[in-house]
Amino acid sequence: MQAIGKAWQLEDKRAIGVEAEPSYVPNLIDADLRAGRFWSLSLEGAQLKRAKCTCAVFGKVNLNGVDFTGACLSGVDFSGQRIDDRGSIRPCSLDGANLTDAICAGTDFTGVSLKGANLSGADFRRKENKDGSTKFETACGLTQAQLNQARADPPDKPPMLDGVCDADGKRLCWRR
Repeated sequence: MQAIGKAWQLEDKRAIGVEAEPSYVPNLIDADLRAGRFWSLSLEGAQLKRAKCTCAVFGKVNLNGVDFTGACLSGVDFSGQRIDDRGSIRPCSLDGANLTDAICAGTDFTGVSLKGANLSGADFRRKENKDGSTKFETACGLTQAQLNQARADPPDKPPMLDGVCDADGKRLCWRR
């Protein structure tokens, strides 16, 4: 599935153009969105509880207030989130979500709830282009308290936090 908002041209004939009313709030509870590609659209306030979003890519998508509680976000790529030069998935709930191997470089986690979220192998580090130039900075807005509420299952595959700091410049670490 590929959904594209009005800011992008529909060149791929297989893509779904999304032109929703501003007041429309998508209900995608239990939806199967595996390997979906979502570009330049608003899912603000959407309900994605228990949605299967394995390997989905969110690029220039407004995810403010989205409820991902219990969603499978294994391998999801949030690094395409570019709002004010950083991704933004706040304030939303990732409570109990599976973020195994998710790519979260350049994503702002300010105010995001991570209670019980599985962060096994999730990558919050800076992402570089092949030529070594920076594509996305490290994730921001994370706090040690948020990480302490999350889990890694399996425990021997913790999230990648090299170079990731909180708002006060303290390096974040996995303490499980």
